[in-house]
Amino acid sequence: MAHKILILLAVICSTPLLHAQQEDGIGINGNQIAVANGLNNNSRNAGSATVVEIPAMTVSYSVIDMDLLPLGQTSLAALNAVGSNGGSDLIGMTLVPNTAAAGIYNTNVCGYALAAEPGSGGTIPAIIDATGGAAFDAMDITLDLGGDSTEFGLLIADWVGAGFLTFYSGGVEVASITTSSFTSSCGELFFQMTGGTFDQVEIKVSNTVGNWCVPQMAIEQAGGPSAPTLSATNLVAGSTATLSLANANAGAVCIIAYSVYGGGPTSTPVGSVDLSPPIRQLPAVQADSAGAASLSASVPPHVGGMDVWIQAVDLSGPTLSNSLALTVQ
Repeated sequence: MAHKILILLAVICSTPLLHAQQEDGIGINGNQIAVANGLNNNSRNAGSATVVEIPAMTVSYSVIDMDLLPLGQTSLAALNAVGSNGGSDLIGMTLVPNTAAAGIYNTNVCGYALAAEPGSGGTIPAIIDATGGAAFDAMDITLDLGGDSTEFGLLIADWVGAGFLTFYSGGVEVASITTSSFTSSCGELFFQMTGGTFDQVEIKVSNTVGNWCVPQMAIEQAGGPSAPTLSATNLVAGSTATLSLANANAGAVCIIAYSVYGGGPTSTPVGSVDLSPPIRQLPAVQADSAGAASLSASVPPHVGGMDVWIQAVDLSGPTLSNSLALTVQ
């Protein structure tokens, strides 16, 4: 059909490992990638870690300033890309609705802010403006970090009062803190853990519900793996295109998916992807010892001029790649 790109694939990497994918609890359900959750060994931190506020970050970190992002729906990849110091290495961001009413960004306005898209029910990330009238849905935010971390920074706006942060390691809560008050001075607060590390932060306000937004975050550069890099060559009607993935974890099972319906964002269990449903999965590939994988794709002759959006995920994280927005030549 003219409305879809039907790509016939030949795997030129190693065996796709589709059977191993199922054994590992990794599968595709309809148009949505589903990944089984697991715990790592960091649960030993539980009960021994404490978190305090500190004047400033003391480790290598990346600042994600929402003023650097375009207004409207956004994605994890977009946030990482504008991070200072070479980029942030967040590997997940989940917005969870809370029971507060929808908000208007008109209190301690501190620049563009990350919030929930109005009308989304508090689940779709978006960048809202600082005019004093931007609407947004109430939500809480959970961030998955790129490695074991000890420090974190945060600015909350449209909220005058304390925040409440819960820190997890391998899915196990290890510490929490009620922060100092966020005020109209727009000062970012910084936090340091001793006696353990964390790889996930849950952000709420005062251990209750409220509508609030985030103009800025400081994410420790914990030495986690670089995000996979996806590229495409020779995307020409009637030719053979190559989709290549670099910087995946060695031996990792990777999935490349595409859409001809738009660039998302769409919330999935592996993160917010830059693809609009229906999302089509290509056969799984396995990265080699250098973290590289590729697919060859036969492009039908009748699809010239059609737009296509492509993104990959390294399922060992899971870690999303950059996304591509291309037009078939």
